[in-house]
Amino acid sequence: MRPLLTSLRRHGLITAMLCFAGTPSVYAQSCDCTQIVSSCTGSVAMTPTGSQKGLYGADLTISANAQQCAKVEYFVDNTPAFTILVNGRSGTDRVMGTSETPMTADRVTYQSCRVCKAGASNAAEKSAAQTRNEAEMLFDAALDRNDFNPYSKDEAFQRLAGNAGAVDGANMAAMMSVMQSMQQLQATVGRSASVPAAVAVSPSAAPAKKTTDTCTSKGFRTCDFGWPEDVPRK
Repeated sequence: MRPLLTSLRRHGLITAMLCFAGTPSVYAQSCDCTQIVSSCTGSVAMTPTGSQKGLYGADLTISANAQQCAKVEYFVDNTPAFTILVNGRSGTDRVMGTSETPMTADRVTYQSCRVCKAGASNAAEKSAAQTRNEAEMLFDAALDRNDFNPYSKDEAFQRLAGNAGAVDGANMAAMMSVMQSMQQLQATVGRSASVPAAVAVSPSAAPAKKTTDTCTSKGFRTCDFGWPEDVPRK
């Protein structure tokens, strides 16, 4: 029986993240292996594992001389496989123990090493930053003009989402945070506007005449609003 290989076998845009202890975070990036930019030199070393029939396997150590995003291709029992080294230098793979005979070096054959295009994650981060920056600019401009309209924000954010392409969770969270802040501000402004302003009364103004009768449900004629001082009573 052929051994089961745990290498990556799908082609296309592959986000390969290193999982090795002590790996610098600078290597946590994306590699687009649909775009090959150059070639490199690599190798595959094998360490047999397993001690009984049906459980034999091997640990593979893959090496390359690239700066980043090296795709090393090889064969295990004539089965094609590859491993993407995000750091371009070294990585590991494993042949699971399904072989009925011990694994030997001649069953693992190095094929090629190619350098993939890097920086897809940087482009995504840049797009996210642009989306956040535009949202903040809209918010600041509305505050400066004091004409923020909460009912027009949906259209603006839909335009942002359309320009930025697919919006991931981080972008959406940033946009929602700005929207909530704008809504809170509008609510505060609304409460302030609902409080009637105090009317300034000149000290020299004459006090209003006090009516002798109160207006009742009997009608307007029962109300005494006083008599003008400059008009003599008859």
